[in-house]
Amino acid sequence: MLHFRNKAPVPLSSFKIRIPPQPQLRVDIKDEAASSIGIGETLRVQLIVDCLQPFSESPQLQLSFISVPGTGHAYPLRLPIAASTYVEGVALSSPDFDVKWANLGGEPRETSFSLPASGLASLEGARQMFSQIRFAALDAPGFLGVRFAGSFRTATPSRTGDNISVGVLAQVTPEPMTNSYHVSIRAQHGDVTQALKQLVTSYLA
Repeated sequence: MLHFRNKAPVPLSSFKIRIPPQPQLRVDIKDEAASSIGIGETLRVQLIVDCLQPFSESPQLQLSFISVPGTGHAYPLRLPIAASTYVEGVALSSPDFDVKWANLGGEPRETSFSLPASGLASLEGARQMFSQIRFAALDAPGFLGVRFAGSFRTATPSRTGDNISVGVLAQVTPEPMTNSYHVSIRAQHGDVTQALKQLVTSYLA
């Protein structure tokens, strides 16, 4: 649900929102936006956004209106929709994780990077971060770090009729010598891997 509040001392006219087509997402605007917003009024617009395939960038939102005659405004924005919006946590045993992890190795499905301890203060912080982006933390006896698993869900049917989903795994291990943490993400689709890498690094920034 988008909320547009007019805090200007004049009504806003010719109010328009536009969401450029993006093949990875299907956006349905449930209610036509009013063409004007009175002083102090709030306009609410409901969107239904289905993910059709992996994507790395949040969809664009183009906003325009006129405040006073002859004064137009246009703002290129982004909808608050990221790859994690469509992630669902998955419970895995440690042996199952090991098998799936080995099968997902290699580019472009795998990415690894280091995060300074100043950004990721502890393994518990890693747990909280990945839970925020909808991953399930896994029990990993004997593993020095933390492990996570999820499934990136789409609304695109497969040949069997079930919607396609993309498995994704992650693990975070401490690196005491460099006072940092090593993060590895592996997914069945390279775009999902890169999108989640961007999300993790921007989350900490």
